Amino acid sequence: MWDRASAWISLGVSTNSALYPSRSIDVTLYQGFGKGWEVSPGIRHMNFSTDNINIFSLSLGKYVGDWYLGLNGSAIPNSAGESSSVGLDVRRYFLDGRSSLDFSYSHGTTAEEVLDTSDLLFTKTDYFGAGINWWLNDRWGLSLNASHIDDSVFEDQTSIEAGVSTRW
Repeated sequence: MWDRASAWISLGVSTNSALYPSRSIDVTLYQGFGKGWEVSPGIRHMNFSTDNINIFSLSLGKYVGDWYLGLNGSAIPNSAGESSSVGLDVRRYFLDGRSSLDFSYSHGTTAEEVLDTSDLLFTKTDYFGAGINWWLNDRWGLSLNASHIDDSVFEDQTSIEAGVSTRW
């Protein structure tokens, strides 16, 4: 790529397109500028059996020493009405600069179809997350993440996830 730029590309395929997209592509461009600033536009396209979904995102971040502070937003236009969110990410890097403690918060609104597009329910959601990503060496890492979703209409959700990552 060009100076101070990188990209993240993810492709996905599923045989259960009612629950998961049959095909998906996610592309995010990261462009550094100034002293420690980064802008990241992105798009995610998902093909479901009943609909195609596009998620447009944009974030602006600043690296200050061992810290990253970021603001982000996303929009999902659809037939029911646009869903959107805004959020804040705070990351503290430690050890070799690859491992980190992560904290995030976002607030969003969603238009949900109850019976059809003339019968809409607007929900407000708050997301709180925290996690640790610990790289053991150049190839292997561990992660532990917890999150809570506070929904104005539907049942709240709390989750804890653990993972193993590898780089090749």
